[in-house]
Amino acid sequence: MKKITLFAILFCPFMACQQAPKADPSWVTFQKCASVNCVKEALAVKDAFLKNPKMLLTDFQNTYEKGQDHLVGWLYLMRDSVLTNPKMGALSARIEMQKSIINAAKPFENDAKLNEISKTVVEGMEHIAMMAETEDVGEIIEPSTEPITGIYEYNNGDRGNGNLEIGQIAANRFKFSVSVIGGPPSHTGGQMSGEVTFSAKNEGFFTLKEFGECQLVFTINNGSATIKTLKGDPATCGFGMNVMPDGVFARKSFANPFLSKKDAKMEANLFGDWQSKDDSKSGIEIRNGVFVEKYEGRNPNLTMRYIYHSVCPKDCNPSVKMPCLKVIGQEEVCYTIVKADGKILELSQIGGTGNTLHYALKK
Repeated sequence: MKKITLFAILFCPFMACQQAPKADPSWVTFQKCASVNCVKEALAVKDAFLKNPKMLLTDFQNTYEKGQDHLVGWLYLMRDSVLTNPKMGALSARIEMQKSIINAAKPFENDAKLNEISKTVVEGMEHIAMMAETEDVGEIIEPSTEPITGIYEYNNGDRGNGNLEIGQIAANRFKFSVSVIGGPPSHTGGQMSGEVTFSAKNEGFFTLKEFGECQLVFTINNGSATIKTLKGDPATCGFGMNVMPDGVFARKSFANPFLSKKDAKMEANLFGDWQSKDDSKSGIEIRNGVFVEKYEGRNPNLTMRYIYHSVCPKDCNPSVKMPCLKVIGQEEVCYTIVKADGKILELSQIGGTGNTLHYALKK
């Protein structure tokens, strides 16, 4: 009997007889609560997440794989009942809480197992930054609807030229790549790429510490992108001698430069002025980086940014893998693209009634 016990102990690790780690108690409790009144439980999850983000991200992932949307519920509660609720503390304290959650999740965006779920948390938190309160009057600053995605260029002749590419990947997160070449006689240059978060005023900061500290500020205004160096020099920012990315770049295109040719063609099929087949008073327009929702008798029409995804992201809570359109206003609304051939457009809102919306291109 003792030999059998010893055998079991010796071989148990290889036979996977150890029990799987249990989920964090705060997450178990939150899932049982399942109510908009579970603020205390949501804050407990937040505290546990900040102490051990890897464990909680694993719990989030396991729950999502079971087809449960508790993570979405937690993000909504944190947004609506905590981070945007003045009763939950000073604005500065709530902003710090938001940043701490983002900073805890970000290191796992490149993790082989947790990358998607960590991005869902980061995007869910960063979306809240679209609305910025002011302490004095408590007003809400509406996010800018001016498109940021696109290709920008400047040409200063003998002083050199530059190219800036920006593509939206979340509510206020963007990929960018900037390259510049100085003027004669050296024609030195350089290139920089990364991700930047823009505020509701279309201003974003980027910091690079690979060669020392380099900090840039990006500003989008009236079709132009301005880059200004706040800290650093050509060496710390990774550019050639006497060359920096500073300057005003004029918009040349609204296209997302980071899409593949196949996806760019698919997105192009969405462009146009579309008349609803279901409601004669309704229509939408998609072009120049914005989604415009039209309805007869309403003035002005609703203008919002959008993101085209070749595969609908997890934060949209899709049931199948399909291309989708994420429209970004006060709320994010995701539509699966049922059909888009340049003449007919069919969209289905995820989490909506389930009905397909039918549109025909206006002639």
